Amino acid sequence: METPRPLMVLLIDAENVSPRFCPEILRIAEGWGRPVVRRVYGDWSGLALQGWRDCVLRHGLLAVQQFAYASGKKGAADAALIVDAMDLLHTGRYGAFCLVSSDSDFTRLALRIREQGLEVCGIGERKAVPALASAFDRFWRLAPPQTEFPAAPSPLKRPGGLPNARPALRRIFLQAADVEGWAMISKLGTLVRYATPPLNPADYGFPKLLPFLEASGLFEILPDPKGGGHIRAVLRSPDAESLRALRRALPSEAPETPDGAAEPGGWTPLAEILEQLDREAPEFVPLEWGCADFAEVFLILGYETDEARERLRLRPPQIGESGFPEALSVGPERAGSGLVEPPGETESPQTEEGSGDPAEDQAAPDPEEDPAEPLSPFFRIG
Repeated sequence: METPRPLMVLLIDAENVSPRFCPEILRIAEGWGRPVVRRVYGDWSGLALQGWRDCVLRHGLLAVQQFAYASGKKGAADAALIVDAMDLLHTGRYGAFCLVSSDSDFTRLALRIREQGLEVCGIGERKAVPALASAFDRFWRLAPPQTEFPAAPSPLKRPGGLPNARPALRRIFLQAADVEGWAMISKLGTLVRYATPPLNPADYGFPKLLPFLEASGLFEILPDPKGGGHIRAVLRSPDAESLRALRRALPSEAPETPDGAAEPGGWTPLAEILEQLDREAPEFVPLEWGCADFAEVFLILGYETDEARERLRLRPPQIGESGFPEALSVGPERAGSGLVEPPGETESPQTEEGSGDPAEDQAAPDPEEDPAEPLSPFFRIG
């Protein structure tokens, strides 16, 4: 005797999933249970959900209207979905839930439904983070149909699409490139995959990473000069010249004091760096490289800043110290990473009593030193 399918609640976040997946969503949900509640949430007062409006009429779905209480905010529809899900959960009538969204904010809702002993299924696009997928008993990742991709993708077919992605691509290149200006395609791909906000080539009409990078107009794709069958990317002009000018303005080793000795700790006064930047790289604008200000650029390039004393230095390499961004942008190797240990210094382990920097631990603060002034406006460029 065939086991009856459980009564299922199907709740769709229309503001986070493309309507082109509607037939596949219904097909997958029907295979998991019997969706007797089928609701689609969003702000239907505008034109953004026109595609979903057609799906609602064609497939007999219930559109739940939720106005956005603030301009540009989508959280109101998410909250309405969560409230309805909890109300339906406590009726005790249903044996399974299916949540359709790629938004990680629904992770806690999925976990709560599982705690009630019900099966909870999820459907989302490929951009859904692993934490969201793991919260469900089963999770289906939607893949765009291959027919969606043109034979020869062109950014001209997506007005404003690729230009809007260029700052994020420049930032990713900053993280991946070595001091010679090369970046391995494999490393670029990893950073693109985990970029925040998501940077998915498929969203711009490209099935794979290489066509996406080439169509951006920012990179030249070449074989690795060292061989091994690897592929590398290098920036085209004028971005290449802009990045070289920026690197020339930054210290590559510990500066020297007037008597010829290296300055303790390898620090360089920030005022000198900013003056050099103004002279060497006036065309470098942090926002065009996906960074809020120069402090963020310095961090990506492997420098650390002491804002209280207005100084900067190369960050001593500490592989695996703090995690994800550094591990991706630096990698296990030091050679060619841009994080070169200043000459004359040795890395000291961090202890509770000291900072790990012998010069910092031994130097006593100057009681007559003037209080630190706020950083110059040039340093904080928004």
